[in-house]
Amino acid sequence: MTLGFQTGFPPRRWGWLLALGIFFAACRPSSQQVALRVSPKTPQPGQPLTLSWNQPLTGYLWIMTYVGPTAFQKTVEIVPIHQQSEVSYTPPSQAFLLLVALEDTVQKEIYTGPDYAIVLYQTEGRPMPHAYAVLGNTYYRTDLDSLRAYLAREKASGSSGCLFQNAVWNLSLQAGEITIDSVRRILDSQYPPQETLAPECLYMAFRTAYFVLHDSALAEQYIDALLTQENALAQWYGTRARLQTWAFVPTGDLRDRISTAYTLWDAFQKDSVVRSIVLGDDFFRWLLPYAWISQDRRRDFYRYIQERKMQEDLQANDLVTMRYVGLGWMGEPDTTLLQYVLMQEKALLDDPILYRKQFALSNWDRLSDFYRLYDRSQGDYLKSSAQLWLFKNKPAVAYNFIHAFVQKKPSLFALWQEDLQLYGEAALGAGHLDEAEQAFALIAFFHGDTSAYESLRKVWEQKGKPDSFDLYLAQLKQEIEKTFPPAPPFTGKALNGQTVRLSDYSGKVVVLNFWATWCGPCRREIPELNELVKEFQGNPEVVFLAITDEPAEVVQRFLKQQPFAYRILVDGRAIRQAYKANAFPTHFVISRDGRLVFKQVGYIPGTADRLKSQILKFLGTGEAS
Repeated sequence: MTLGFQTGFPPRRWGWLLALGIFFAACRPSSQQVALRVSPKTPQPGQPLTLSWNQPLTGYLWIMTYVGPTAFQKTVEIVPIHQQSEVSYTPPSQAFLLLVALEDTVQKEIYTGPDYAIVLYQTEGRPMPHAYAVLGNTYYRTDLDSLRAYLAREKASGSSGCLFQNAVWNLSLQAGEITIDSVRRILDSQYPPQETLAPECLYMAFRTAYFVLHDSALAEQYIDALLTQENALAQWYGTRARLQTWAFVPTGDLRDRISTAYTLWDAFQKDSVVRSIVLGDDFFRWLLPYAWISQDRRRDFYRYIQERKMQEDLQANDLVTMRYVGLGWMGEPDTTLLQYVLMQEKALLDDPILYRKQFALSNWDRLSDFYRLYDRSQGDYLKSSAQLWLFKNKPAVAYNFIHAFVQKKPSLFALWQEDLQLYGEAALGAGHLDEAEQAFALIAFFHGDTSAYESLRKVWEQKGKPDSFDLYLAQLKQEIEKTFPPAPPFTGKALNGQTVRLSDYSGKVVVLNFWATWCGPCRREIPELNELVKEFQGNPEVVFLAITDEPAEVVQRFLKQQPFAYRILVDGRAIRQAYKANAFPTHFVISRDGRLVFKQVGYIPGTADRLKSQILKFLGTGEAS
């Protein structure tokens, strides 16, 4: 079951990256109508609190509790509420911060954000250590001005302030305000590894040395400085730093995930510190299952899952990688493994409290997407179940699952090509020839993949069509083109602040690319997309628009390193949602009469050529101008 993860890359091609996904937008309240009040005004750990809000709600109270001596350990509680406007809650004695959300299951709204955070205070009235560090990292980490303003307002300092500094330097470097050399000088003067510094400061310095300066030797000095300190906190940070060097090269690229996972699993079984870090970290929990890919390690996976279930700590990240393995995305399918994983996923989907717990742990900055992503998780379960039964050569059972998935969609045009392929195969095997025909025809004539012709030939043969196969294809193509849906109208904001409307380009061929600066496949295809724009630069009848959820300042920083010739629209989340573009990159072509005539999800080598052929087709010309 995937949660936030599939909003990134298409699973079959980029499944191993889904758990990194992700979107890094800050939490925003869904509405300002529900205000949270806390009593007493200076809450303390271990002391009862009263949480109240200004209107009765039916749904759930979500509480993310940060505990312990670091800024990384967290737990989640989900409290059902029924027409309530008040709840009593006692935070653990080791807690330093509560992040709260209110879910209204009637209106399907989740209210959260900085105003719902509760900082816990020490007896002398000072905030608990790390509280502001976590708040800054949760809500302000992508915007330098907001982060600085927050730091100044809350006066986060000392070892807690160290946890901010890496983010400040990263953002300052992206903005061109400081240089790598100046960061190195600051490290040398203020954070020398030979000094006895607070563990948080040494850990921050390690991250800067390794991921910003790309200086492995200096990073090792900080790790040694941590691990040679005898206190448990330094050992914890030192071990976390060591795990990161196992997983990543200094540029931030992932090392060989299978061999890294083997090393991680061996350490996980032997070292209690490693175990605590892995279980509390979304990334390491995603990486760990790769250690069970080989057949002789599958029993370890089953034991791990059972243990997590007993601890009520089973998360999607524990299952998603193994589902990919079971589906055969890294080799041969394993139906035994896949069936077991799907059974666990179904148990999670059917348990509203447990599902919300594990969703919150991985997606607190995306709670506003909960209902959409829950629907997607259900869809992923149905699709994977259909694939399982196709593997078992039982297409009628597979059809029941994929048909349930398809019925939830507004039309077949909303499906990914891979979904259509699965639907077509199951329908064909189960004897639903009209449905199989529709699915394969869309692959051929909307997604532009002529490999679907062979599947259509099977449909044609089983239908016993009297006409030739070529005539059959021509008729299908004509029927599909008559049903191309209208492109949703939109209004967006260009990088220069100008308002852009789809209606501005009426009568033109419009090419859309939904993308993100952090998306690897998106970055990979930009050079060939730039060449495509260049081919049509003298033709005013063709328009190229790239739409991102991200703000202008993030895109501007990216463009300093990687030019992108499309006209870029920013803050385009609403446009993306209107087009149901739930993976990056997603491409569309809009015809002169305003209809969606081509769709491609994910990066495929030769994307620019596929787009070019569609542009020429709907321009009504044979060559680029």
